[in-house]
Amino acid sequence: MHIPAKSWGGSEGMKITDVEAITFKTTTRWHHSRWVGIVWGDEVETTETITRIVTDEGVEGCMIGGDKTVNEQGTASPNMVP
Repeated sequence: MHIPAKSWGGSEGMKITDVEAITFKTTTRWHHSRWVGIVWGDEVETTETITRIVTDEGVEGCMIGGDKTVNEQGTASPNMVP
């Protein structure tokens, strides 16, 4: 991957142009317990998210987790390019 030089020292730098929370269904055996934290148990269906961030210079990245409602409210993206 090539990252343009202006990203590393330019006066403006990269701007975030899109933040997307991708939700999907999966299964897990990990459950929260009020006494011991997280425990192994029966398999259940759960919803997980991956957050995808895109910049104006074409650089993209993903991370596990995220909240679609936070992204939609603009809380997570005050530096986004309109």
